[in-house]
Amino acid sequence: MMKQFRDKYKQEAKGTIGKINEILPKLIENQKDSSMRYDIFRYVHSLKGGGAMFGFEALSTLAGKLENAYDKYRENTDTIPNALFEITKEASPFFLELLDLEKVNKDKIKQFQNQLELKIEALGA
Repeated sequence: MMKQFRDKYKQEAKGTIGKINEILPKLIENQKDSSMRYDIFRYVHSLKGGGAMFGFEALSTLAGKLENAYDKYRENTDTIPNALFEITKEASPFFLELLDLEKVNKDKIKQFQNQLELKIEALGA
């Protein structure tokens, strides 16, 4: 039964990652749009929560760091740093990789995750 729920989460997470990829260029062009700021925050929040619930810990941890970074800009009109957009672009295919736990190269994943986390921390998130 748990496999069925994990498979459903993986399917939904792939859709959520697609939404992140879809909204990101629009947000870059129109950073003042509060609904898009909220949407991207909500998408990474969903990845974090579902990842934790269904055993995708690395995905949950990284999504949580992105969530914290976007939270700083969710309800204000401060300019979002381009570095955060670049980190999000890098993280997106990585999230997809993390959903396929059976094929994950754990050393490669850990190294990439550490690099992205350092970039997020450098933003002060």
